[in-house]
Amino acid sequence: MVSWKSLTAAAFLAASAVAKTSCGPGSNCPKDSPCCNAYGECGKGLHCLGGCDPRYSYKLDACMPMPACKSEVYHFNSTDGIVNQNKYLGDADKNPFSYTGDILEYSKDNSILITMKKESTGTVISSSHYVWFGKIKVTMKTSHRQGVVTDFILMSDVKDEIDYEFIGSDLDHAQSNYYFQGYTDYTNMKKADVDDTYDNYHTYEVDWTEDKIDYIIDGNTVRTVNKDDTYNETTKNYDFPQTPARLQLGIWPGGDDSQGQGTIDWAGGEIDWDSDDIKNQGYYYASIQSVEIQCYDAPSSAGGNGTKSYVFTDRKGTQDKVELSGKDTKLNDDDNTGLNNPKGHTADASQVSSKTKSTKIPDASEVSKTKDGSTKTKGSSSSTSTGKSGGNSGGFSQGGDDDDDDSSSDSSSAQSTSSDSGSSSSASASGNSSSAPIIAVSSSLLALVAGAAFVFM
Repeated sequence: MVSWKSLTAAAFLAASAVAKTSCGPGSNCPKDSPCCNAYGECGKGLHCLGGCDPRYSYKLDACMPMPACKSEVYHFNSTDGIVNQNKYLGDADKNPFSYTGDILEYSKDNSILITMKKESTGTVISSSHYVWFGKIKVTMKTSHRQGVVTDFILMSDVKDEIDYEFIGSDLDHAQSNYYFQGYTDYTNMKKADVDDTYDNYHTYEVDWTEDKIDYIIDGNTVRTVNKDDTYNETTKNYDFPQTPARLQLGIWPGGDDSQGQGTIDWAGGEIDWDSDDIKNQGYYYASIQSVEIQCYDAPSSAGGNGTKSYVFTDRKGTQDKVELSGKDTKLNDDDNTGLNNPKGHTADASQVSSKTKSTKIPDASEVSKTKDGSTKTKGSSSSTSTGKSGGNSGGFSQGGDDDDDDSSSDSSSAQSTSSDSGSSSSASASGNSSSAPIIAVSSSLLALVAGAAFVFM
């Protein structure tokens, strides 16, 4: 049997140790821990933000509203404004991205590195705003070597998913895939030719509408999935991704010995934790230069007329059960939920500061000088995740165990400039200082967060 497990922020791991109650099909969360997080665990605070599954929460509105799509272009020439996921409380305009694990600035390429230290679970950068149909572009280099997986994913709170995945031992192919509400169908995966994903920057794009998904690499459409072709005669549903999703960019060890053998084989074999990368730099890495998001209009089936957020109106979790809302997305503190969050917002979590820049690939000694969370060694996670079949099982969690306080925080110095026209032209970082999202930003588009892994049982 093959099951799929989403790998999301290790920031939830500390909360997972306290929140023992599981959630999933046939088992909703209790009133005192009302939010079912992406790992199939009940709790408050962070459990109620990105990844909160309304289908298995105590009530639909236990999960905080999802920040609505925002067209934006982000140039990742700094880590400024990428907040540690432990410190994100739902202010998506102030903190448009969050991370778990370790990230570094790489000034030579005007990029950031997402890294994976020895025997860690890797790193994920996630968007705070959701995309409900749109065009998403990422310019990046993948990692390399067997057992190392890099991914670009759109993931919804009910496990609708659109993927690019890159196997480190197969640098001449990009794998595309998609899922509906986490249900397994591995015949969906297709490969596309691409020239050395490790040595060369490529622009990977998903053009997602109500009717189809186009996968585009360097301007060339390499695959189209039509919604009409996904109709399931048994369920009378379209097995097509259709609900608001966050963008996630990650690196994770598919070849770790804690994975199932099927996952290890798919990832190209067992990972070498004593490779030259680990010896010389202290980690594997992938490089991200830019993210561009262009929001499309919400589907005609959407109820409501708000512009601030999206909310689910039914546990069915399909496109016609999502409403446009004016509800706030911010938690007042990390003990609140969507059920008891006071109106207004006192203060957002402080951001983690970046402390170094580099013109070379930084080595392990430099990691501690930049944004980092303590890495999670294999086998030490107690978290569970909701699998493709909708059930709960123990899983491998991606991203470091970010339980450090990082008291030396400061606010982002980068600016964001939005555009109603959807233009992707760059803008300087000297734009509107009242909205300080992240990194050097320009005109229109946004969204991004947490990685994914296959586990074969």
